[in-house]
Amino acid sequence: MNKKSVFFLFSLVLMACSQGSRIKDNEFVIVLNLKNASNIPIMLEELTPRDLIPLDTFRTNAEGQLVIQRKITDAGFFILRVDEQNFVSMLIEPGELLELT
Repeated sequence: MNKKSVFFLFSLVLMACSQGSRIKDNEFVIVLNLKNASNIPIMLEELTPRDLIPLDTFRTNAEGQLVIQRKITDAGFFILRVDEQNFVSMLIEPGELLELT
């Protein structure tokens, strides 16, 4: 394991241990750790009753890792998408920490 991976895993542990104090009540955090996903675009979308709203596009690092932090006021449905066939739908509430591997 290289230094970046060790640092990232250490950061994940710290974030998980201090979830209550680090994640505010008006935001959520998504931590991705994907194998064979170096420097790929990940789209974050919000699913409403009428629309699918693109929010932002991120890129994984060389190890396939990514941390997304976003402010929200209410629970909602969100989609993380790599392409049309590869996505995950989530119901997220303010204050949540989600870890996806």
